[in-house]
Amino acid sequence: MELLLSSSSFSLSSASQPSTFSSEIHRSFYQVAAKSITPNGVSVLLANPSLDSLSDLPDIVVQIVDLKPSGNRYILLK
Repeated sequence: MELLLSSSSFSLSSASQPSTFSSEIHRSFYQVAAKSITPNGVSVLLANPSLDSLSDLPDIVVQIVDLKPSGNRYILLK
């Protein structure tokens, strides 16, 4: 699986239903598809875990190549 997320849609990883997650990602994909991948984007997001401060973060685009369902969330595989 390959998809793109921006910092504004990063919280979608905690969506409660996989079908909702998929449709939201589908919509978000078109908003960020033209942007390049941010170097170390995941590290930047992990270093700033507070979702209240998203307005302080620059627009970050990460490429996720593999997700694993874990309960009502998805986790990144290493």
